[in-house]
Amino acid sequence: MFSSIIGGAVASLSGGAPGVISGPKVPTALLFGSLLGQLTATGLFSVSDAADVNVLLTIAFGAVLLSGLIQLLFGVTRLGSIVKFIPYPVIAAIRNCTALLIIEGQLAGCLGLPKGGFSQVLSSISEFQPVTLSVAVLTGLLALIGGKYIHKAAVPTLSIAAGSSVYYLFSCLHPEVMAGPTLGYIPSVLPKPEYFIRFLGLFSDLPYMKVVLPVFSTAVAMAILNSIATLISLVILQSLSGKRFDANRELVGQGLGNVAGSIFGGISSAGFVSRTSQNYNAGGRSKFSGVVNSITVLLLIMVFSGVISFVPKAAFSGLVFVIGCQLIDKWSFKELYAFLSGSKSGSDTILNAVILVVVIVIGAAYDLMIAVLVGVVISVIVFVIQMSRTPVRRCYSRRQAQSRRSRLLNQMQFLSDRGAEIVVLELEGAIFFGSADNIASEVETLISNGARYVVLDLKRVVRIDSTAVRVIQQIQARLAKDDYVLALSYVPIYREGTRGIVALELVRHIGERYVFEDTDRALEYFEEELLKELPSDSPDSDQFPLHQILGLDVLDPLDAAMIADYIDRCEFKEGDFVITRGARVEAIYFIVKGLADSMIYLSDVKRSRRLGTYTPGTYFGESALLEGEPSPVNIVAHGQLVCYRISLNDFERMKVAAPALAMAILTTINRTLAFRVNSAIDMITNLDH
Repeated sequence: MFSSIIGGAVASLSGGAPGVISGPKVPTALLFGSLLGQLTATGLFSVSDAADVNVLLTIAFGAVLLSGLIQLLFGVTRLGSIVKFIPYPVIAAIRNCTALLIIEGQLAGCLGLPKGGFSQVLSSISEFQPVTLSVAVLTGLLALIGGKYIHKAAVPTLSIAAGSSVYYLFSCLHPEVMAGPTLGYIPSVLPKPEYFIRFLGLFSDLPYMKVVLPVFSTAVAMAILNSIATLISLVILQSLSGKRFDANRELVGQGLGNVAGSIFGGISSAGFVSRTSQNYNAGGRSKFSGVVNSITVLLLIMVFSGVISFVPKAAFSGLVFVIGCQLIDKWSFKELYAFLSGSKSGSDTILNAVILVVVIVIGAAYDLMIAVLVGVVISVIVFVIQMSRTPVRRCYSRRQAQSRRSRLLNQMQFLSDRGAEIVVLELEGAIFFGSADNIASEVETLISNGARYVVLDLKRVVRIDSTAVRVIQQIQARLAKDDYVLALSYVPIYREGTRGIVALELVRHIGERYVFEDTDRALEYFEEELLKELPSDSPDSDQFPLHQILGLDVLDPLDAAMIADYIDRCEFKEGDFVITRGARVEAIYFIVKGLADSMIYLSDVKRSRRLGTYTPGTYFGESALLEGEPSPVNIVAHGQLVCYRISLNDFERMKVAAPALAMAILTTINRTLAFRVNSAIDMITNLDH
């Protein structure tokens, strides 16, 4: 009781999860009793001597104090963070296992049979007491439906009061009928911090140092068991509330609670699943719900101990039975039904079903804490297996996705023919020692199939360890010997707020030349590398070769030369807006020198994004001739830009005065657009395949 009063209040106020109710657990209570037995067996204490008994108890409660300090250490060193790695199937199985254990533990009390497990209850079911069962059923029903009519906090008390009333009514009307026992006498004692001074006295007496080993080992065992029990309670509360809590702070709070409880002579305590779930179902959401629980227990001892002794055990069993039923996790039964019925297939469903069954069976047959460890071990093994799978999300060549850079028609045709030499590997997840070899095998396969430039897209990679960096370095070294290139895009160092220590090492090995901000930049770079093998006939001077750019060389030279009457030369500096988004496009621009970027402003992130780049020999603004629609993007000069423009008015004049010339320009534009559309269709088709 002192453990629940003192330790529970301190743990609630200083813990990280409002609503966790603490109390003594059976395993640690047995450890406490075992320690008393070990201390008595040393021969240092006489159980008939009151002074020796006081020292004996002081040492035992000193172990509780030490276990609290160890729990504090667990919390400070953030060992509580392991709760984040407990998968939900394990949590659901813990809930169900706890519910089954609670239900099994109350069956005997509800039926009026001697306390025992399910098999014992089943073997003596014919001897059940109908009145006892009636009291338990009435109490349980009121606890189950009472929350619809009265405040949840009052439901347990009123349910027990109603069950007790029925119990004594039967006893008065039919005293010969067996109705089961009551709780019996509870001593009324005020907790006092009497062990504080006694603890200090232990260190001054050297003979007691002989028992340090059993005390320390017991304290460590109690700290570990209490911490596991607390974390289990925490995950159950998180499951009930749908919120996340600070597990490390909760361990600190429980440690402080055990330190405080030991001073008052309380055995060690931990988060209690059934108490926590009942507190939550009754509406307890704050830290003070734990304090109210502790104060209520104190009042029951000091003031109402006589009244409580007359409460029938059947009423308490009925109430706790309902608590166990409310703790059952519905999701787990849906998952098991889906697995058994075959309505839901897949490795995840099978894994969830296995974890649920294994944890529940082990928890019910052996021990809940062992069941939790088994469930976590299974999840870890599966996680390692999944992480060992290939991290390659997708593989595609330049034929399936080209860069945003616009090019001459003959260049696009050349790149289309040679596109398989540029390959992108999209990676995802974690790249570590277990999965890096899969990347190496994939790259070697691509090289053997004709790839010359391989880009590793790291956009969806969440982690790269040093072993993976080493493997990628080895891949790059092997490729470089045969004049192949390995490049990287979306390296984590470029991502805002992402740690890039390992990424920096990766960049150093690969070389900044082959590290790109995004995959589009990488594609553009290697397209340029391929185009070096194509004799360039694109204009890069202030001369006037537009008849070649537009394919007007098929016309009579005199007719082709007439284009000079309809064009204007214009120059732009770095950053100048050639076309503004939303403005009506009044001309088509032919680039003879420099670059122009197609940009769009993203208001949500307050920055511009490049959609494409126009190069010498290409054009933009053709919507002025074909549609007359406002521009959806900004066209911005990238460096010194030299263009020739044909305004919409001049083109109208051309259609009248030189229709063959106008038709040649439109034919060239349509031919280029058709090639782009067909290329896009091919890319989509290849991606689908």
